[in-house]
Amino acid sequence: MPAPTKKIFYSDISFAGNSILDARIDSKSTAERELIALGAYDNGRAVWDTDLEGLYIWQTDKWIRVGATITQIENWNAAYDDSVVGFTIDQGETTTFTLERRNAQNLTATYNSSYTHIQGTPEALWNILHNLNKRPSVSVVTSFGAAVVGEINYIDNNTLTITFADPFSGKAYLN
Repeated sequence: MPAPTKKIFYSDISFAGNSILDARIDSKSTAERELIALGAYDNGRAVWDTDLEGLYIWQTDKWIRVGATITQIENWNAAYDDSVVGFTIDQGETTTFTLERRNAQNLTATYNSSYTHIQGTPEALWNILHNLNKRPSVSVVTSFGAAVVGEINYIDNNTLTITFADPFSGKAYLN
């Protein structure tokens, strides 16, 4: 049975970072693969060995061959061909990530990528519930548009306070 045509497989989609991480499995010869200097922090790195026609995963201090038959690889290729044909990312305060699939309904994930806090009442202490599930960067402007710096205190991944020398109203942009 002839060796199957190799594909590039996608993995590790990070919605928080607005990017696809470790987006493909590299093809390397055995010699090239063995020359890659890796450590424990590289666990999970995958390489297709073109000489041995096998998938190898780095685990702590050595390469481990992932056992897959030619039939399994052909099935993976067929599933890949029948699945993802593209993706789109629409960014704004709400970001939508869509995987376009050939023979099935598209998959969509939406998450809050930024938040604008409007402080209508002049205060020296702003309490902000942003629900971004992270410690966002913060920029503040007065109601007149002047940039202001305050002391930011992260309460948790969804709440923070900003303390200013004087009370004022304005906006805080979090992302």
